[in-house]
Amino acid sequence: MKKVRCDFSAHTSVVVSIPDDAELDDAIDIAENYLRTHTVSAQWELDDEGVDEVDETEDAVNNLEDE
Repeated sequence: MKKVRCDFSAHTSVVVSIPDDAELDDAIDIAENYLRTHTVSAQWELDDEGVDEVDETEDAVNNLEDE
């Protein structure tokens, strides 16, 4: 498992967990879904080059064991 930070406009970042062999697009989908269901503002979009791996100490908004 790896963790990926997806940076969105309006200073919003979301850390998600994805399998090691998953594509970064999978992380973006999870992060966008999280923002759709857990944010008061619907005005966000992924920043250019806004997807980076982070270390395991970061808290992810999703839990792979729950999915």
